[in-house]
Amino acid sequence: MVRFRKHKSDSCHFPFGVCICQDGFHVKCISEKETVSILFYRRNEKAYFEKIDLDSDDRTGNVFSTFLSAEMLEDEESVNIPAKDVGTEESANIPAGDFAAVTPGRLTKSALADILSEVEYHFSDGKQNYPDPFGKSFSGRDTWGKVDQVYNIRRSPIILPEFDWEGDRCLHYPLTDNVFYRMHARGFTKSPSSKAVQKGTFYGITEKKAYLQELGINALILMPIQEFEEVILPQNQIQGPFGEVTPTGKLNYWGYTKAFHFAPKATYSMRKHREIVQECKSMIKEMHKVGIEVFLEFYFDGSQTTEYPVHVLRYWVSEFHIDGALLSGHYYLPAIAQDPYLADTKILTEYDHLPFHKKNMAVFQKNFMDDMRKILKGDEGMLNALMHHLRSNPKHAKNVHYMADIKTMSMMDMVSFDIKHNEANGEGNLDGTDYNYSWNCGVEGPTKKKKITDLRMKQQKNAFLLTFLSQGSPMIAMGDELGQSRGGNNNAYCQDNEISWLNWKLVKKDNRLLEFVKFLIRFRKSHPTFRAKEEPKLLDVLGIGKPDMSFHGVNVWQPNTEYYRRQLGVLYCGRYFLHEDGTADNDFYLIFNMHWEDYGFALPMPDKKQGWYKVVDTGDGDRDFFDSGEEILLHNQRNISVKARSVVVLISKPV
Repeated sequence: MVRFRKHKSDSCHFPFGVCICQDGFHVKCISEKETVSILFYRRNEKAYFEKIDLDSDDRTGNVFSTFLSAEMLEDEESVNIPAKDVGTEESANIPAGDFAAVTPGRLTKSALADILSEVEYHFSDGKQNYPDPFGKSFSGRDTWGKVDQVYNIRRSPIILPEFDWEGDRCLHYPLTDNVFYRMHARGFTKSPSSKAVQKGTFYGITEKKAYLQELGINALILMPIQEFEEVILPQNQIQGPFGEVTPTGKLNYWGYTKAFHFAPKATYSMRKHREIVQECKSMIKEMHKVGIEVFLEFYFDGSQTTEYPVHVLRYWVSEFHIDGALLSGHYYLPAIAQDPYLADTKILTEYDHLPFHKKNMAVFQKNFMDDMRKILKGDEGMLNALMHHLRSNPKHAKNVHYMADIKTMSMMDMVSFDIKHNEANGEGNLDGTDYNYSWNCGVEGPTKKKKITDLRMKQQKNAFLLTFLSQGSPMIAMGDELGQSRGGNNNAYCQDNEISWLNWKLVKKDNRLLEFVKFLIRFRKSHPTFRAKEEPKLLDVLGIGKPDMSFHGVNVWQPNTEYYRRQLGVLYCGRYFLHEDGTADNDFYLIFNMHWEDYGFALPMPDKKQGWYKVVDTGDGDRDFFDSGEEILLHNQRNISVKARSVVVLISKPV
C-alpha cells in the first residue's frame, strides 16, 4: 500500500495545486493559518487514509509547499487508526508498518501513475476542510442541482489520465472571419427533444457537431463551464447548529458566481465512467476537426489577484487548446493583454473602453444591440447610428455584433413582447433590465394571427441582416436561429428548464428562419466586403470614381438623416475588398426601409455590362433570398420599390 513522505521544497519552481514529478508530486497552497494539512482518500471512500501536516518549515509568507514521494509499505497488514481532527467520524483504514523504515526504491512514471490514479485529496486548516482552489478536477458534486451535495467537500484527484490530442492545434481564424454561436453547455442538449444520448454534457455537444457544422458557424462560445456551485445559498447566510446553510431553492443555471477556474464542471460530463477532463478535451478536439473554434467564458468576481486570471487562461490554452476566452465580471485586462503566452489567444470582453488595443482582442458591442433594436422597430433619429454600426471596424480591438443575448430578450421575444415577463424567477418581475427596445408587432406574446406571425418572422430576418451586413464579427445566441422564445423572460439565470433549453423540435417545425440564417453565413463567408480587415474610409482612394463605401437616401448620393427618416442606401465598391486570391469582390447596394410604409428608391448606376441582381428581399413573401448563381436580375435598373419594414440586398454582376 502507498504512503507519502514529506520533503523540503522550494515553492517558487512549481505552480499552485498539485504538480506531478518523477518520484512523487509537489503540493502548493495559500493559507493565513499557522498550519495546513493535506488529507488523502481513495476514490469513493469517505474516510481519509493519510494526513500530511505542513507547518512553519514548509511556509514562505502565506504559501505552504512540500514535495511528497510515493512509497510502498513492506507490511500490508491493515489496522484501524481513528480519523482525528477533521474530516469524518468514521475510522480510516490504513496499512500498518514503520513508515521511517520503508525502503522506497525509485518508481517509474507509469508505476507512480498507477499508484496515484485512485487517490484524491483536499486541505484542512484544523477547523475546516476546504478544496484546492487550483484543483484540476473535482468529485463531490456528481449530480446537478442536488441540495445534499452542498455539504460535501470537493476532492481533487492527484493525477489526471493522459489525453491523445492527435496533433490538434488551435485554428487561429482572423477575428473578422469569425461567426460566433453562444451556448450553454447543459442547455444545448438537455431537452428531451435533443434526442442526444448524453443530454446536457460535453459529449452531448459533440453529438450535435453536424448541426453546428451545417449551420455554418466557426466559433463556439460556452458560458461558464468551470466548477461552480449551482445550488444558490442565501446572500446573508445564517448557519444552523451543525454549520449547514439552507439553500434558497433556486439554481444558478448560468454560472456567474465564484468558481474553481482550473476544473471543468463535473455535472457537465457523463455520469457513467466519468472522466470530466477527458470529455471536455474530447469535445474541443472534435469541434476543431470540423473547423469550429472553442471559446470559454470566465467569470471573475474581482477577489482574485492580478496574476490569477492570467494563470487560468494559460492553463486552458495549453491544456485544453481553447482558441479564445470571453471575460465577464472583473476583466483584469492589463495583465491579460500584456501576457506573452496569450498573444495569439483571442480575448473577448464586454468592456467598451479597452486599456490596450491589440489584434487579438474584441469587444461585445451592447450598444450595437440597443441601437439596432431601435432601428428595427422604427424609432426616430437613428440613421446616423445605423451608418456608424454598418461601417465600424476598428483597426485594433474588433467588434462582436449581436441582436440578442442571454441577458436580454431572445430574438423571438424581441418582436413578441413589449415588456419583460420574468414572473417565473420569483422576484416579482423586478429583476432583469427594463430597457429591451422591443416591439410586439401588435399583440403581446404568442398569437396565431398570420399577419402578426409573418411580421415577426420578417423582423427577425431583418435583425439578422443588420448583424451580418455590418462590419465586425456576428454572434448568434443559442436558439435564435430557430426563433425560440423564452416567454418574455430576459433574465433566465435560474431557469434550468424548457425556458432555457434549446428546443430541437423547432428545427423541423418551421425551418424558414434557420435556412435564412444558414444562407447569411454562406453569403458572408463568400464576400470579403462584409468582413473587411479595415474600416471603410468612405473615400475614393483608388481614383476609380467610387469610394469604398457610400451612403444614400431614397435618391442616390443624397443621404437624408433628418430625425424622421427611416430609409438608407449603402453602396459598396468591390474593388476595395479583395478575395484571398487577389480578385475583387462584387459591388453591392443595400437598402434599408425601416418605415411602416412602402418606399421607392433610386439605384446607382452599375459598371458597364453589369446589372443589379436581387440577393435578399425580406419584403418578398414568396422567396426572400437567393444563393450564388440564382440571383434575380432586376427588370428596372433605375428604381426599386421596397416594402415596409424590409431590407433589400443587390449584387452587381455581368448581364
